[in-house]
Amino acid sequence: MFKEKSDSEKLCYLFENFGNSMYAVADRVLNDAHLAEDVVQEVLIRVFREEIMEKIDAMEEGEMRAYLLMTARNIAINVYTKRKRECGVTFADYNEESLKNIAVEDCAEMVLRKLEEENLFKIVKGMPEKYSYVLISKYKYELSDKQIAAACGITETAVRKRLERGRKMLLERLEERHYLDDKRYNYRKAGD
Repeated sequence: MFKEKSDSEKLCYLFENFGNSMYAVADRVLNDAHLAEDVVQEVLIRVFREEIMEKIDAMEEGEMRAYLLMTARNIAINVYTKRKRECGVTFADYNEESLKNIAVEDCAEMVLRKLEEENLFKIVKGMPEKYSYVLISKYKYELSDKQIAAACGITETAVRKRLERGRKMLLERLEERHYLDDKRYNYRKAGD
């Protein structure tokens, strides 16, 4: 019955039947409703983009549920780890007194860094999908070349080539927007 549905019907089915469970798993890890919703979307995107749909076709209902929940948990853990590393500590680790002692410059620097990152990902998302997907997977979600290769259905060599071409394209776009100035030449010298 599941195999006979179109891909969009399959995604609707997965979301309707397992969306709340995936959300609950992600929310337990992240304790953030918005990020948990993002995790559910990421799981469904991966299922749709990858060759996973064929694997899911062969699964029984219980196996499907276990696979989706495990994937949601793993993505949520990756998001949590990345956020914790970026912030150093969570705001829950601070008491009111220690919050008063945070230097304004540190907060401003953190905000500027976050804005730069958001602008960078906007540029990356504007690139052709085969490059943007591998760049985001590698640098935002910190997936290995092997994981990206499995997700895209390509070889690890192809992933490395797409990363190389994607980084080159990104540098060109950053230069066009005058983000790099002299930094590009310093980057190239360090990379040569």
